[in-house]
Amino acid sequence: MLSRERSGNRSRPKPQPHGPQYWRAVISLLAVGALLMPALFALPQSSGAETVSQEDKWPMQSDGLNRLALQAKDSKTSPHAEMEMKSGNKSGFSVARPAQASGNVEYYILNVEFRDAASRRTVFTDTRASMLPGASVLTTIDRFVDVFITGDAPYTALRNRRDVMRVEVVASVQVPPPPVSELLGVESRAVPDKIVRGGFNGRTGKGVIVAIIDSGIDFRHPDFITYDRAGRPVSRLLYLWDTATLFTRGRGSAGPFTYPNKTPIGTLYTRAQLTEALRKEAAGTASNIPATDENGHGTACASVAAGNGNGDKGTKGMKRPDVVGVAPEADLIGVRLGKFGLENSYLVNAASEWLDRVAGPSPLVVSGSFGGHSGGHDGQLVSERQLSSRFPLTKAGRALVIAAGNEGRSSMHAEATFGDRKSAKLVGWESVPKATLNIYFDNADPGLVIVPAKDTKYELRWDINLLTGHASAWLTLAGGIGGLWLYNESGKQTTAHLFLPSRTERGPAAAFWPEMTSYSALVGEPGTAANALTIGSYDWNDNFHAGGNWTTLFEVCRGADGKRAPLEIGRISCYSSPGPTRLGAVKPEIVAPGEWYSSSYAKIPGQGGIEGWPYVDSTGNYCGMNGTSAATPYTAGIIALIFQQRPTLTWGEVRNLMTSKASRDPFTGTVPNKHWGYGKLDMPAVERIFAALN
Repeated sequence: MLSRERSGNRSRPKPQPHGPQYWRAVISLLAVGALLMPALFALPQSSGAETVSQEDKWPMQSDGLNRLALQAKDSKTSPHAEMEMKSGNKSGFSVARPAQASGNVEYYILNVEFRDAASRRTVFTDTRASMLPGASVLTTIDRFVDVFITGDAPYTALRNRRDVMRVEVVASVQVPPPPVSELLGVESRAVPDKIVRGGFNGRTGKGVIVAIIDSGIDFRHPDFITYDRAGRPVSRLLYLWDTATLFTRGRGSAGPFTYPNKTPIGTLYTRAQLTEALRKEAAGTASNIPATDENGHGTACASVAAGNGNGDKGTKGMKRPDVVGVAPEADLIGVRLGKFGLENSYLVNAASEWLDRVAGPSPLVVSGSFGGHSGGHDGQLVSERQLSSRFPLTKAGRALVIAAGNEGRSSMHAEATFGDRKSAKLVGWESVPKATLNIYFDNADPGLVIVPAKDTKYELRWDINLLTGHASAWLTLAGGIGGLWLYNESGKQTTAHLFLPSRTERGPAAAFWPEMTSYSALVGEPGTAANALTIGSYDWNDNFHAGGNWTTLFEVCRGADGKRAPLEIGRISCYSSPGPTRLGAVKPEIVAPGEWYSSSYAKIPGQGGIEGWPYVDSTGNYCGMNGTSAATPYTAGIIALIFQQRPTLTWGEVRNLMTSKASRDPFTGTVPNKHWGYGKLDMPAVERIFAALN
């Protein structure tokens, strides 16, 4: 699962957030600290009203409106606290910034949820007209809207409206000046004719579109090319929307959305344009299309879902059936959300709108192997609620499949239940400076209190979510060993879920003490969206062909001795993020094969393969792929086969089919549960699904 905090997380073997050396250091510190523990972490003995500063109490808002201002002025990505982009939830939101020397314009993106669709239309119409000065519409649906703003005024105006339930700041972007007017022509986006292809009992995804929202797709890879009767290459991609590459005249088309200054958001390539580039390059002439996946993650995901295996059919190939995707004759659409990662993840809902439009009457399966931990792990982020609105359970021929995440061994979550001062709970951690600790309470009682342990320093902000009626707090930590006490002056029993960022691009970021860590509620967003089918991973294969020989791969997690253990086929993958959601909903819903695949290996023209992938096979065209990132497109491929046979099924019917026919075995135990959801998507489950369709 590609994270939005670190572009290098590609669902492949990687060090655990805290390895043996790290924990030896922590244990040494804790051993010394044990003697000092009563002094360091003792709860003050005088009354709570006297020992706690007013800013550490929950400041109940009289008007009930959200008063948290998310500061984004120093971030070029998302201000969410672990959106798995670099961020921090803070107060004092301000977007008034001096003009950039480059002439670029800076926009901030808001996700807004109104009380109802009628309220939204009074400010932002269905035709994307904005009645609010300083705010420009990106996309709308039902009561939701995504808007660009350039100053404080529209943000403040929206927060103060009584019919606005929630405003969330999700990103900031630097936008080049608009092109001259003659560059704004946009080519037709009619869906091209489908290419005939043919899988499981004769079903191969023919006539179904699989959309991969990720780091892009290397359209030059043989697995995404077919050939006409004259032997000329034809791209399998209907479209490739590269949001990270600036549109320039003579290369592709303008992206399907624009910034408020009319600059196109990225470049859109049609099948015809990609095919033309392939044919030029086959004839020895360079095309002007740059690399379309410089991370490799999206290419690998597309391969698992729908690769046709052509990269293994040449003179040096081994003609292996195991490198062919689940639905090798499905049509593909790629949405590239960033140059190396997911910088433009704020476009997920806009991309969903566009995909629905270009798919038209064709069945569409949207696969997203990415996620983060910016929200309350409850599906209540505005972006998640909007995503569910775009994929209603009653809609036919549409599906949304999202990865659960790979944080199953992470020490990023703690849970505490407490009442009055006498039952106060202590939570301790170690963190790097400026790490953000997010706390989500199950109520908004006025008596909620946070008391820092001795020498623990942080900046604290509170919030209330009208959608859940729950309070939350964001703490920016000073770094090092820290702790806090939680209690409720009113005595009301309260449960708090606490989340820390597990990693940064430079390595481990923070961890709760082992005895306080809760390995649950770790499914990230948007996987907690109510209408997403969220996918965990189980181990299904340990064979890989490299260096001219078959070799055995191990699981990616390391044990206490620092070594990796052999895979146990059929077991839950060690990294697969467990649920449920913070509010108790079953997530993930099902678990699919995730470890290991031989998947398409992305390359950069003139440079070769993407660096960082640990396993590349003997042909040089395939790499080792694992994680919930791999399990998700596998599931998307299965749904493509379902839609090929029954394209009129609604999304709710497909979900029910997948969960009711999932396998239960000694590994899954009694379901539903936090690891397996409703069960395993193994071959017997697939057979039951298609028997039911028949």
